[in-house]
Amino acid sequence: MLARLNELLYEDLDRANHFITACCATVDAASGELRYASAGHPPAMLLRSGETRWSMLNPDGMPLGTRRAIDFDEVKVAVQTGDILVLYTDGITEARNAAGSMFGTQRLGETVAANRHDEPEKLLTAILAALDGFRGSMQLDDDVTLVVMKIVA
Repeated sequence: MLARLNELLYEDLDRANHFITACCATVDAASGELRYASAGHPPAMLLRSGETRWSMLNPDGMPLGTRRAIDFDEVKVAVQTGDILVLYTDGITEARNAAGSMFGTQRLGETVAANRHDEPEKLLTAILAALDGFRGSMQLDDDVTLVVMKIVA
């Protein structure tokens, strides 16, 4: 999917001297297999059910529009009920507070782990609230996009 998207967008992105990061995740409900590919996007965060430590899914892949033809690696992992996948833009992890510190993946992961028993909508709200609390009155420098998926039986 990402390779085809790159083919469709390459000419316009190259002409405009722009690129796009993106990712693609699918879950096969029958097999419990998660497939994840990235086009220069921040790593996906995976928190396993019953655990407090997350892992990062970070397959190789150049941003869309940087080359005419790009190969994208794909990570395949087995998922089970209660596992949480978080997809986010770097506007979240690179948001800064008044002291100049970044929110970072550590805070993101801690927030996900602390709220892992919530439904995805509440977990998403908790992440955004933690981000707002961290940055205080500081403006965001980049877009903030967030997707939370929780595997159910």
